[in-house]
Amino acid sequence: MLKFNQIFQDLVFKKLEQLYQFIMESGPKIALAIVILLIGWISAVILKKIVSKLLKALGLDVISEKSGFKHFLE
Repeated sequence: MLKFNQIFQDLVFKKLEQLYQFIMESGPKIALAIVILLIGWISAVILKKIVSKLLKALGLDVISEKSGFKHFLE
């Protein structure tokens, strides 16, 4: 029974060590991916606001309503 306990502990510790090593190797990559995703999302929101204001300033919203294009898109 003692041998079984020793083997079980060795396996558990080995798997925990592999999990720790995986987290240490993959953690920075995952964090970087999240940062890139957030930067892309924030820049898309800002770009959407800029383009929307630009198109309204050019009067394309009125043109699209008159031509029926806005209704088609909705």
